[in-house]
Amino acid sequence: MKNYSIVVSGVIASEVTFSHSHADRDFYRFDLEVKRRNEAKDILPVVVPADVPGFDGLSVGDRICVKGYINSNRRDGQRMTYINCYELEAANSEDRDTNSVAFLGYVCGNRGARETADGHKVSAMMVAIPRYHGVSDYVSCVGWGDISEEMKELPMGTKVVIHGRMQSHTYNGRTLHDVSVRRLTVIPPKEDAENPDVDPAA
Repeated sequence: MKNYSIVVSGVIASEVTFSHSHADRDFYRFDLEVKRRNEAKDILPVVVPADVPGFDGLSVGDRICVKGYINSNRRDGQRMTYINCYELEAANSEDRDTNSVAFLGYVCGNRGARETADGHKVSAMMVAIPRYHGVSDYVSCVGWGDISEEMKELPMGTKVVIHGRMQSHTYNGRTLHDVSVRRLTVIPPKEDAENPDVDPAA
């Protein structure tokens, strides 16, 4: 069951540095700069195993496409959200940057709706994405306008499929990452036994 995936393309914006080792594999990390349609930029952290084809020779300024899934963990008491890469390749310098994420999960926190200073409605909630053996990744999701109305009163435990993009923003000197929701589908309880595959391109 493929219940979460992300495809992003952009330019490597930081040095590729060693992250950690696990199960006899070495992992490295870097930041990927991804432009939005309005030319604003998101800085997205990527973790990649050294044995993934195309890893050797990566450097700042390379334009690449990364396929993977969103992971989260805690470090120094803070939750970190990043892209765990399982495939990468060179990207065409003439193509527009890509940023598309899709996942299936369960609402585990809902902060409801608010109105911004310029009158826009926005809602925020936390979604738990089951990974394996009882482990879940926790992703903050933000919705605007009509999506905000759909999100604002979803109860805890609601099963959802979300399509959107991963974004970065700065708060109190820290760079945080969440998902801006483009489309939200609620899975009714009677269909809960069926887990649809999700496709970030859908």
